[in-house]
Amino acid sequence: MDKYGLRIKEIRERMVEDEIDMYLIDDADPYCSEYVDGYYKLRTYISGFTGSNGKLLITKDGAYLWTDGRYFTQAKIELKSNAKLMEMGREGVPTLQDFIVDKGGSLGFDEDNINSKLIASIMDKAGAKGVNITVFSGLKYAREIVNKEEKVILNPKEVRILGDDLVDLTAKKKVERVREYIKKKNGDIYISAKLDMNMFLTNLRGNDIKFNPVAFSYVVITTDDAYLYLYPESYKDNRDEIIKYLSDNGIKLLNMNNFKEEISIICNGRKVIASLDSISFGLWESLVKNADAKYIPEDNELETFKAIKGEKEIGHMKKIYLKDSVILTKFIYKLLHSNIETMDEYDAMVMLDDMRLEDEDCYDLSFNTISAYGANAAMMHYECTKDNKADLQRKGMYLVDSGGQYNGGTTDVTRTIRLGDCTDDMIRHYTKTAMGMLRLQNSVFMKDSLGVNLDILSRMPLWEEGIDYKCGTGHGIGYMLNVHEGPHYISQKIRNTSQVSPIVPGMIVSDEPGVYLEGEYGIRIENILLCVEKQKNMGDTFYKFEPLTLVPLDGSLIDKKYMNSDDVKYYDEYQQLVFDALSPYLDAEEISWLKDYIKA
Repeated sequence: MDKYGLRIKEIRERMVEDEIDMYLIDDADPYCSEYVDGYYKLRTYISGFTGSNGKLLITKDGAYLWTDGRYFTQAKIELKSNAKLMEMGREGVPTLQDFIVDKGGSLGFDEDNINSKLIASIMDKAGAKGVNITVFSGLKYAREIVNKEEKVILNPKEVRILGDDLVDLTAKKKVERVREYIKKKNGDIYISAKLDMNMFLTNLRGNDIKFNPVAFSYVVITTDDAYLYLYPESYKDNRDEIIKYLSDNGIKLLNMNNFKEEISIICNGRKVIASLDSISFGLWESLVKNADAKYIPEDNELETFKAIKGEKEIGHMKKIYLKDSVILTKFIYKLLHSNIETMDEYDAMVMLDDMRLEDEDCYDLSFNTISAYGANAAMMHYECTKDNKADLQRKGMYLVDSGGQYNGGTTDVTRTIRLGDCTDDMIRHYTKTAMGMLRLQNSVFMKDSLGVNLDILSRMPLWEEGIDYKCGTGHGIGYMLNVHEGPHYISQKIRNTSQVSPIVPGMIVSDEPGVYLEGEYGIRIENILLCVEKQKNMGDTFYKFEPLTLVPLDGSLIDKKYMNSDDVKYYDEYQQLVFDALSPYLDAEEISWLKDYIKA
């Protein structure tokens, strides 16, 4: 039994002592962030599975991990025999909620490690089926094992203020916008546990989660007051500056260590607007049990407000994406002109990361670079390490998905690069992937269209091959914030419509179809698109996309015999757009190479 098996065994022994039937663990922080600091990666530590989405349920006689299609291959490798993989969405695989309800009995968890919406959905299903589920929310089994075996501490870092040159609206104006929302919802208080929302509203940025410029925080806004809760370590060296800045914008700075106690007092008996998606069960208990607050569910209005970038922000994003595109294009040139036989995935990753971080405006990456050769690229979120990497060879394809955090924008881009001989299937699949990406990029759609209305444009060329990718096609991107943001997205799956926004001008979204053949190869091509208005006609408004990403497609992997006339036009126009945009920033040898690279 390896160390993960021993950790699961120890939790199971604790469960027997406390008469707990099931114990639930997630990689989740009190703010329900998508990416979390290592301090909160309890599920990773207990199970060994490192994917960003996965929930571990330990029972008296088993352990089960639920994750989505992005991680099936990875989970099979990392879980070994310690837990059974529950492939979400597969026929015959019950949901986590159904599995728990069918077992019945007592369910334990760490109240700061589990989303309140998940527990609510379990209890709703149990009630509908007449099953009794008893919840014990104060069980910190996983946390205690981590604290015993590892020196893991929470380390809040200093926040900084964004200059007026970088943002369109002051924090004061954003708070006023929230107050309008409170009145519209007939509430008393708005509470945000969403770290990117808190940074957006205050025009601050932090560094508390790797690659995510956010600070551990809560924002509380009433019709009269506004509060920002931060750990004292977040402003230990610039305390006076932060306090004055916040005060000038009508916001009072409070101590995070007092939040749970004070929020119960602030919200006592009042109508509280919050998002169940982003509230831990611990905060939910503070509001409902201790404060007897009336809960008003937050809809997507403020998330939409955050997602629509202003003119100044869009201008910065365009400059940053051009800069980032130059860096990635130079990397492709450098990679293809290197002695590839002496390189591995890790070497290539370090090369690109260093090139990006050498830029004076780039202060961090926006996520851990995915550097994947051959079969490793079939794992959507594969991560090589210094000790676990594949050698590059002069054959097949190499996939790199990367991005940076810049003063002026957040980037994300994926390219699949030919390193040598490729099969006819590889070329056909790359061509079909490029066709899907370009069809979506060139789409025209009516006002009020959701991403689900557009998704088929990117999938159709691959569906014709009997191939689908088990993820969405596109996600929103924050402005100097998280690389993933809502409430808009592009996917074939319809989510809760109250939490989804139509795609409107000012929103930025990714466009990233792909092919993932387990054990063989993976292909993904990702451009980032800006929604703009195209025209008004006969009372209707139509939108289109402008590509922010200006990185060439690999012409040697394109076979135009699979394309119709529109596909050829889209391809030729994009490659020419890229060449014209990049040429001023390339030297003569790079320009000569680029001319050949973009040709099919």
